Amino acid sequence: MMSSSAASTEPSVESNEPEKVSAPLWKYVTKETVIDVDGTIKIGGGNVPFVCNFCKKNFKGSHSRVKAHLLKIPREGIKACTKVTAEDMAEMQQLLESCEQQLWDKAPHKVSLPPSSSMSGSSSYFPL
Repeated sequence: MMSSSAASTEPSVESNEPEKVSAPLWKYVTKETVIDVDGTIKIGGGNVPFVCNFCKKNFKGSHSRVKAHLLKIPREGIKACTKVTAEDMAEMQQLLESCEQQLWDKAPHKVSLPPSSSMSGSSSYFPL
């Protein structure tokens, strides 16, 4: 539970969707609900309207724009957040690095096979 003094100054990072390892910074913004022309709620990636939990400004974009906004990455087509502190940025960067490491660990990696000792004298795999 947050202390009453911190509740008014710290942005909410709670989210009703599970944290995605591939896009962890979504937890620092609030996604707006998008309703299709036929009345169905759009779910999925791509460009979505979102509100920054720090500066409370509205934007539209993907996780890469959320990242650029929160980490103040220049020349990404979105204004840097003026309310994110250095400590917040360090926490977000650490989260990104941790998630990237998890993705790397889960990814398949090529493993070279040891040279075969039985083929040391032949130049071809299929002898004639």
